[in-house]
Amino acid sequence: NQSFKLFENTSCVTSCPTNYVSNEDHKCVRCDDPKCDTCKSYDTSQCNNCNHGYLKDGKCEFNCGSGFFGLNKICEHCDYMCDECLDKERCSKCYFPFNLDNGKCVSDCKDGYTPVEGKCIECNVN
Repeated sequence: NQSFKLFENTSCVTSCPTNYVSNEDHKCVRCDDPKCDTCKSYDTSQCNNCNHGYLKDGKCEFNCGSGFFGLNKICEHCDYMCDECLDKERCSKCYFPFNLDNGKCVSDCKDGYTPVEGKCIECNVN
């Protein structure tokens, strides 16, 4: 027995199209955000996945913003010390007071290096 959904009160479909979700009454209802592929049936303002951009806290965002990076159309958290990152392993900017050292955020630069504008820079001793 196949379950049908009512689409726009005019036709029966086996599954709701993109940007729609089936509610408890088996009707296809439009997601609030046109960038949603699908949304939650109990809250159409909350996206499950996005057709454009990245999913972040139930919303479709053009970019993930500070402290996040995009992976498979989802915003993932950077390391807690990292303000901007390329992925989970490589940071490109650290939160103060941490310093960037070879893609990692550190509290203290290693011997022979000094912190300059949030980065560990090699000291040239004359």
